[in-house]
Amino acid sequence: MASIVQLLTGAASDTGFAGIGAQALFKRRNLLQFNADIEAVMLMRRQDNGDAVSIALNTEIVPWSEEMRALMPKVMSGLADAQEQSRFARLWQERVSQMLLHHAEDSQMIQLKQCVFPG
Repeated sequence: MASIVQLLTGAASDTGFAGIGAQALFKRRNLLQFNADIEAVMLMRRQDNGDAVSIALNTEIVPWSEEMRALMPKVMSGLADAQEQSRFARLWQERVSQMLLHHAEDSQMIQLKQCVFPG
């Protein structure tokens, strides 16, 4: 998920662009932080005016198939053969595709709320 946020926003962790010149113009470094004590998947704050939004995600809107549920323990424990791993990967990608293509604007899956950024 962090890679997606970085791609969409340009925000980066400690490995990001340090900026140009003494004022560090256009800096991206340390704009992406982890392990915050928040009650959402993530918080995003504008750098120019401080407005913030919390983002909650309910992936249960797109349930796991029974086949995916059955394969998960085998894949996670390393007991799945190559065919089972491949099938699980395909099912996983299909579920992600459903979320992105059919539920991206579903307010039951993604909840955005204006908030006050802590600190």
